[in-house]
Amino acid sequence: MSASNVFTIAVLGRRAAGKGSALQRFIAECLRWHRRGWVHVSSGDLFRDNLRRGTKLGLLAKKYMDAGKYVPDSVTIAMVIARLQELVGKNVILDGVPRTVRQAKLLRKLLPELYRELNVVINFDLDEVTATARALGRRVCTGKDQHIFHVMFDPTTREDGKCDKCGAELVIRKDDNSASLETNMKEFAKKTEPMIQFYRKLDMLLTVDAKLPMLKAYRQFKKYLQPYL
Repeated sequence: MSASNVFTIAVLGRRAAGKGSALQRFIAECLRWHRRGWVHVSSGDLFRDNLRRGTKLGLLAKKYMDAGKYVPDSVTIAMVIARLQELVGKNVILDGVPRTVRQAKLLRKLLPELYRELNVVINFDLDEVTATARALGRRVCTGKDQHIFHVMFDPTTREDGKCDKCGAELVIRKDDNSASLETNMKEFAKKTEPMIQFYRKLDMLLTVDAKLPMLKAYRQFKKYLQPYL
């Protein structure tokens, strides 16, 4: 099998830039219209799954996540590669990884061993002030699909405040607090912005204006994905 048989796309963005919501919508549309199948591989989901299972990697990742810091590159890439080994022949969207130049370089080295290559990188570009306001109002469904809501921009329609898609409770993410967000924004500026420039120089970067209304931003994102559908 060659790398040309499958697609691998990376989606980047500050916390609360809207990439998670866009990816949920895209995967749901693919299932609804029976299009080319895609698997959503989220670094955050991988961290939380490893934590639930009590793995050493999960426990190590937790202390960084709770503080709003980036999980060490070696831990992040180890989790991602382990997941990709389970997805031979599947098209994958990487969400939240890579986040640093070192992670980007490690993926360039390791993906060919899995008969993959990174086809394109899509960045949800959003300023720090707007991202912080979004994160502080975000509510996450505790159900299986973890639907995302916002108290101002996208509230649930249920009077009891539960998820209007599955009925599960909505909660505030533990890391959606002012102190954690401030740390995370500094990490983004120090580590992720140089990586964005790294991909720009490689002519692999496409940018979504994440300050647009959610539907318009999603349409821009979907347009970038069209060559791979």
